[in-house]
Amino acid sequence: ARNPLRLKSAELHKFVYNEPLEFPSVGVQITKVVLSVTPFEIRYDLQFTVTDEEKYNAQENGLWFEFIDMNSTETEYFKQRVQDGLSGEARISRLDESDFSPVVVGTQFVQTGTIGLNALNDIYTIRACNSWKETRYETVQFQVNEQ
Repeated sequence: ARNPLRLKSAELHKFVYNEPLEFPSVGVQITKVVLSVTPFEIRYDLQFTVTDEEKYNAQENGLWFEFIDMNSTETEYFKQRVQDGLSGEARISRLDESDFSPVVVGTQFVQTGTIGLNALNDIYTIRACNSWKETRYETVQFQVNEQ
């Protein structure tokens, strides 16, 4: 029998941003942002490229991008973050996962994860941070268009 309560995590809308977002303090540039709205959460892919290997490597694999609420009045960085999606999944990997060579200028990564549906908007704000040292860097805004 068919279960009417079973929901698929079907993609409802997809938004893409293809302009470069610069994060010079950590030596990277986000080259593409894809936001996929599902019934439960917003899945994101942040593709980024190393532009300065010394600054990137100084992050000691702690580089992370966080979506933040620009209207937040919170003073604690963690409380400025947009709520994670229901699945809570998040990771960074090389675009070519079989490449184990040292990171150099041009090495590409993708950060994938989810944010809550309450963050659905036309304009998003991303901040670079170091997840080990809890240091915050540049904050960049971008506007998306539906694909």
